[in-house]
Amino acid sequence: MSERPYFVKRPYDTLRYYARTRPQYFWPLALSLTTIPAIIALTSFRRKYIYADHKPIPLSYPLPNRERVQLTGFDDEE
Repeated sequence: MSERPYFVKRPYDTLRYYARTRPQYFWPLALSLTTIPAIIALTSFRRKYIYADHKPIPLSYPLPNRERVQLTGFDDEE
């Protein structure tokens, strides 16, 4: 049987090594892996405790729900 690789046996040491020797690869990867779960968790936290989502902006002017009155007396009748 083969022995497990070092990065599987000691993942913390491996992550520490790459954080010190190759930070230009480690930190962007670490930030990108934690951003998506943080956005999902913080959005639900914000909706529940801080403030709710805004009402959608109306896309048209609301028409009144009544009978239309025919206009007269404006000299546009032939």
